[in-house]
Amino acid sequence: MYRQVERGSGRTGLDTGTTEPRPHVPEFLELLPGPYGGPSRPRGMLYGRDRDLAELISLLTDPAERLITVTGPGGVGKTRLALEAAHRAEGIFVDGLVIVSLAPVRDPELVVPTIGQAIGLHRSDTAPMLMRIIGALHEQRVLLLLDNFEHVAEAGLDIARLLHACPRVTILATSRIPLHLQDERLFPVAPLAVEPSPTSGESELPGGVRLFLDRARQRDPSLIQNQSLVLDVQEICRQLDGLPLAIELAAAHIGTISPRELKQRLNPRLSLLSHGYRDLPERQRTMRATIAWSYELLSEWQRHAFQWLSVFVGGFRLHTAEALLTDRDAGDSAARNGEPFIETIGALVASNLLHRSPGAGNDDRYAMLEIVREFGIELLREHGELEQAHRAHASWYASNREWLDPNRFDSNESFIAHLWDIDAEYPNLLAALNRSAAMDDYQTVLDIAGNAATFWHHRGLLNEGRTWLQMGLERAPDAPPRSRGWALAGLGMVQWTQGDGPAAEPVLLEALSIAERIGEIELRALSLHMLALIDADAGKHERSIERIELALSIWRELRLPSDAAMALMIRSGFAPLPGERDLRERYVLEALDIFEEIGHRSGSGFCLLRLGRLWLDSGDERKAFDFFARAASAFLEIDERWAIARSLAYLSHLALQHRLTTEAATLIGVMDERLGRAGAQLALGFRPIAEETRARLEASMSRHAFGSATAAGARASVADIESLIASIQAAIFAREQLTQRERDVLELIAMGATDREIADALFISPRTVHTHVGHILTKLDVSSRRDAVRRARELRLIATNTSP
Repeated sequence: MYRQVERGSGRTGLDTGTTEPRPHVPEFLELLPGPYGGPSRPRGMLYGRDRDLAELISLLTDPAERLITVTGPGGVGKTRLALEAAHRAEGIFVDGLVIVSLAPVRDPELVVPTIGQAIGLHRSDTAPMLMRIIGALHEQRVLLLLDNFEHVAEAGLDIARLLHACPRVTILATSRIPLHLQDERLFPVAPLAVEPSPTSGESELPGGVRLFLDRARQRDPSLIQNQSLVLDVQEICRQLDGLPLAIELAAAHIGTISPRELKQRLNPRLSLLSHGYRDLPERQRTMRATIAWSYELLSEWQRHAFQWLSVFVGGFRLHTAEALLTDRDAGDSAARNGEPFIETIGALVASNLLHRSPGAGNDDRYAMLEIVREFGIELLREHGELEQAHRAHASWYASNREWLDPNRFDSNESFIAHLWDIDAEYPNLLAALNRSAAMDDYQTVLDIAGNAATFWHHRGLLNEGRTWLQMGLERAPDAPPRSRGWALAGLGMVQWTQGDGPAAEPVLLEALSIAERIGEIELRALSLHMLALIDADAGKHERSIERIELALSIWRELRLPSDAAMALMIRSGFAPLPGERDLRERYVLEALDIFEEIGHRSGSGFCLLRLGRLWLDSGDERKAFDFFARAASAFLEIDERWAIARSLAYLSHLALQHRLTTEAATLIGVMDERLGRAGAQLALGFRPIAEETRARLEASMSRHAFGSATAAGARASVADIESLIASIQAAIFAREQLTQRERDVLELIAMGATDREIADALFISPRTVHTHVGHILTKLDVSSRRDAVRRARELRLIATNTSP
């Protein structure tokens, strides 16, 4: 029977019944030599890994889990976590804990001899080392920790044989890539948290920040923790992607410079993170060496792919990446050597140079840590391919107008999902615009900007969009007519959205002229569509109807349902004769049905807004408020900032009509903030009611009260806005439900009056008072008089300072 022996016993690791000298202990990160062919306890605290540690220990103590591979990018702390878990679980493995560093091993064939050496076996000509290890461990309950397996992964088959032959052995490996064995359980390790957890207390710092502060105080013990320091350190850790090694390398500069100065000097990152601790392995003394360790494990084509994919900012979709690599492959098809694209991506993900995450829309996203991306850009520059890669990257955004239009989505998609996909791609689009401008390629700027106009319109990025569109039009005067036409139509759309119809009209007329001259039918429909909106704002109803009906016929011919439905909604704003409300409602309901069917929340919002105005004109404030509230919810869902302002203009008006002055002023603050962020002003047709509401509020409230309420609106979150609208709606509904006599009774209840006192005050009988109280409880949906008073104060039905 083998048994674990104590340090200093003259034996090594497992007692084999011999007194062989202890084998050489390989170099190991941050560890002291131990008795089991590897390190002993890890040094220092383990920051921000409580959950990871608990889950890993749970796996280690599960007999069904025999092979666990801790994976993650270089410098993420795989070894540190694995060692802590191994020592915490050591008591379960009654026959020993064997820890083997494979970092110095360069030949996969030397993995088995290194493991044998760790358990005290020496080379022998009598039997293969694997058989001798199996013989030694066959009946043993042993935990074997194999650190840094990625560069000798070809030895995985020997590990599988060992596991199969030794049913009580558990292997814990650390590797930047999976071992690709059948029974392998992957345990990915993410970078340390940088942002506070929603459930953490105010004084509880994220793991990355705590690690930096601990290491920084070793360099500068006088460092005093305060809010300013924590914010600086948080930004440093954010720029370092939360990688523990990068954080430690950066913290090593404290004492020479302050955290605030360090924060300002972190770009480029790799240069600053170039001098590490001397007692670290060579591959971990700089971040560049750490990343290069993973990079060198790739094939030649995979290295090229990694470099080119580093031009993406904020991640990418598979389709976009494949297009980029196809462009790169066109100049060097031999480099790929027949490797399928998905295998290339798989190799980069397996090496933890890329990571995959679910997108907010339809498509998964792939991204590099910023430090890793910087390494790829360095290599592109060294190989003279950076400009070529940038041009190939920009060409995708210049040639994919339909994908960049949120209104163009497949039958298995929705407007929202496609909008979020484009939103996630936006950092790349901006990078393509900036790089193209830096290379004086304003034709590409013009094409990208024209393609992105509808996205800018929906997302409320109007100032940004207008700047890029005007830049492209001014600096690419000789661009092909089609490119110029789409950019002009996009500029007109953005200008109209900003509330600048007079500037948009000549721009759109020029776009219409180009469309008719070159026969670009979709461009013609868009130009007519936008000109109809400008005509409507100017009160030119006949020409607006003529243009929108022509646009509608083209949209239908092109089978573009979202555009056709939007034209129907616009058409619902007019009727052949004044007062033909039913016809207008029929148009908007037809449009709403289309938008609801295709999941187009923006279009639904505009239809609900139109229905609200129709019901308000008919005198039904309750129905109008409901439609305005639903429209606001739709616009909030997609953050269509300029559009929600239209709903808020009417909601604040109705709140004021019911004397909810603070709530009305708060909604005005929300409206102003949303318009400001969008770079827009309220559309002409909505300005009179908003201006009237603002004037009445300013006249009825003190300057301080009005300013406080609007400031609260400017700070309001989406949840705050929805809650505010719901409370206003509940208050209006309750006021309509309660009769004046019931409200009088409620006021007296709030003052502490008895039924007899209420009866005397209102000249009614106590029995009648009792009946009124029952009605009040039912209408306010409460069970007691105390709850009725509380609810009435919440709904502003009675004064909040009324007291018994």
